[in-house]
Amino acid sequence: MLKVALFLTVNAVLVVSFGLAYYIAARTYGDQAEKKRSISDHLWFSLLTQTSVGYGYDPDMTGIIKIINSVQLITIFFTAAFAMM
Repeated sequence: MLKVALFLTVNAVLVVSFGLAYYIAARTYGDQAEKKRSISDHLWFSLLTQTSVGYGYDPDMTGIIKIINSVQLITIFFTAAFAMM
């Protein structure tokens, strides 16, 4: 039971952390359309990425957002791998 709670907590922290990273990157490096998106839009994108649903894909993402997204996908892999140990 403790393992499940830890897994869910780690994933919740990752969703919020990456959501904030997307928001900061969009505000700093994004184009005009990305700068208009709210924090909730970025948290939603992070949640969809973390749950591997994939509905959050946005073809207009800038390079920095794609890099952050790639890092998030890699952390999902490692989180799942450690959860199976």
